[in-house]
Amino acid sequence: MLEPCRKVGTDDLEAGMLPSRASSFATIAVIAVALLAIFDARSLVEWTRQPQPGPGIAALDRPAVAWHDWMVWLGPAAGFEKLRQAVQRRLVE
Repeated sequence: MLEPCRKVGTDDLEAGMLPSRASSFATIAVIAVALLAIFDARSLVEWTRQPQPGPGIAALDRPAVAWHDWMVWLGPAAGFEKLRQAVQRRLVE
């Protein structure tokens, strides 16, 4: 006989696991955005140069370029850029 449908996560709750709080998502999102801003600063510059940016995004162009230059000077963006180029070369080959 088929078992009746159970809601997703029911087994986890019965095993004593607790669902995570919604506030933990905000913490994870802030950490992810910070890591992307540090290691992938080039994408931030590309995002500010989209075809028809709004006035808010267009105003971020100069600060984004300055941030990217600073991250390249400090090192994390340069290392990430080398990794990106190596991956692109492997994908083309």
